[in-house]
Amino acid sequence: MGVYKLLQKSLDELWFAASITAVFVQTHTGT
Repeated sequence: MGVYKLLQKSLDELWFAASITAVFVQTHTGT
């Protein structure tokens, strides 16, 4: 249970980081 919860937490953080990066790239490439 603890392992699954830890995995879910890191997946959420990874998704958040990916979303921020996508927005940053789109904003700074002007497309």
